[in-house]
Parts: sequence; C-alpha cells; structure tokens
Amino acid sequence: MRYCEKLMRPIWQTLPKPEQERILREIGEQNGLTWQGMETFSRWGLETTTAIYTYQNDEFVFVPGDTVTLGWNGFANGITEQNKTLWKEELSDFDIEEDAQTFLQSITSDVRQATIAPMLVARTVMEIGWEIVSEDDVRVQKDFAAELETAKKADCNQRQWNMGDMRFRARKTEQGVELALYHAMSKAQVCEQIEKAGRFRLPTMDEWEYLAGGGIRTLFPWGDDMSQYMMEEHDEDDDEIVWYHIDTKEDLELPNFFGIIIGDDSYRMELIADGLGAKGGDGGCSCCGGMLLMPYVASSPYYTDEMMFEDLLDETHCNGDFEFVRRVKTVTWHEN
Repeated sequence: MRYCEKLMRPIWQTLPKPEQERILREIGEQNGLTWQGMETFSRWGLETTTAIYTYQNDEFVFVPGDTVTLGWNGFANGITEQNKTLWKEELSDFDIEEDAQTFLQSITSDVRQATIAPMLVARTVMEIGWEIVSEDDVRVQKDFAAELETAKKADCNQRQWNMGDMRFRARKTEQGVELALYHAMSKAQVCEQIEKAGRFRLPTMDEWEYLAGGGIRTLFPWGDDMSQYMMEEHDEDDDEIVWYHIDTKEDLELPNFFGIIIGDDSYRMELIADGLGAKGGDGGCSCCGGMLLMPYVASSPYYTDEMMFEDLLDETHCNGDFEFVRRVKTVTWHEN
C-alpha cells in the first residue's frame, strides 16, 4: 500500500517547520485530537519533529511512516571484551552452551524489510482490566473493607489482594489512596474496547519494532554494548569482580526519538496484533530468575522468544499485572 509521501519519514524530515505544523494541525482536527503543540525529540542519533495531542486524557504523537529493515542477525560492529565476558558468564550460569550471538539470534526476530504506515501513537501504555473506584464503592465495602484499612496504614506505596478471580489494588498517590478493581478480559475484549474508544487498535509486530527502534541495526536503540548500564565492584570476601545494574529507570523512561516511552521496563509486555502476541518485556521472568543482561534484551525492539511467550500469554485471559496496551491508529490525512 502506498501512503502520502509527505507523511513518510524521508520526506517528512525535509519539510519546513511551518509546513509540518500545518499538516500536524490538520491531522489532529481530522482525527478528533486536541492540539498541545509541536516538539522535536532526539535520542540515540535519531530525531523527529512531531506534535503532541491529547485524547481522553492521554497523550498521542504523530509518527511518520517509512520503509525500514527490521530484525537482528548479529552484532553490527562486534562487542567489547567486557561484554563478551559478561555474556559468557551469564550464559554459563544458566547452562547455555551457545555463544552470545548464536543465543541471541534464537530469541530475536528475523531480518526483513517492512513498510510502516504513518501513525498516531499513544506516548505511554494503558493498563488492562483495572477500574478506578471510590472508597464508598459497594464492591469495595463488601469484599475489601479490611484490606482498605490495611492499605491506608501500610508504609509501602502499593498493595494488592487476590481473591479467586477478584483483585483489589490500593496505590498511594499525591492525592491520597487510589483504589482499583480488576475485571478479567480476553485479548479480543481488549481490542474491542480500544476500537470503540476512538477506533484505535494494537500495533503489529513490525510497527512495534519500528516504534521502539526506528529501524536500527543493533540489538538496542543505543547499540549492542551493555556496559553503559553496568558497573563493576571488587568483592573482597570472594576476591572477584561482581557486576551490578546501574539504576537506569530515569534514563530508559525518557521519550525516544518518536516522543514515546517504550521498551523501558522488562516487567511490562505490550500486546501486539500478530506475531507471538506481545513485545517489550518478559513479565519480569529474567529479573526474577536472577539474570543480569537478559532484562535488557527482553526490552529490545527485536526480542521474540517463542518459548517464553507461549508460556506467558493466554489470549482468553490477559494478565492485568504484566500485560499492557499501546493504542495506535493509521493516519489518513486529507490535505485541505
């Protein structure tokens, strides 16, 4: 399918700012979005000038389309000796005999070309199944009154209780305690819900990889090297070097080159319309399993571990704790 050339990245990047603003305002008007303003996002060597819109209290951006190469087939420029050591240790600890490149090729998507349509994209993900309720809600008072009182006195920021298929969550915010009840949903119900609320849909696998990586040829948006997010420390008791994660939360939660926050938390799996059904994380399996490098790989644009997703995903019953939705819409723009 051919898309308007002005909305494709190679042409879009060359348009004068006034022309971009005119088009972006028209896109917002034609799609019922509220204009917030233009902004240029730069990250990891890529840059996009776009608009921020709001719709039903959520922020969206315009993402230009492009024809790109997706997937991963090896370290683009090799990896440092430090990274080789880190991978050798991690794979050995989990009895994986393959070298790092061979192993990673087995859990990443194949290299292919794809044409991505211009889109409107939610800047952040949306929870599945959780309904914000008041303290006076009959269901809370009937089933979770004691738990509510416990939550109010607790030192932690969030508590959750599961009673069969029922779930109750209390989360402390600056405004007080936010309460939520969970309603189990299938993937089909999730898709129906977001379609009704503005004719949005889930991204495809190709679209998600483009949104997260922009067509990069490396494993991560910043490259293939892990060392910028690691630090070493000498353990005097065992006389050995021990590696730790640097706290990357603040850095990875910054908007990327399209202005969206994506691939920032390996606990979060974003549902997609095709492929294996999700991208962006492994539900925390690698973190909880004690792995050092794999939590980053799980958030890579190209992570596609078939065995992992077969075990984690159930299309008849989404997991509202680890599965999330990013709403997208193909842009159909009619020049005024």
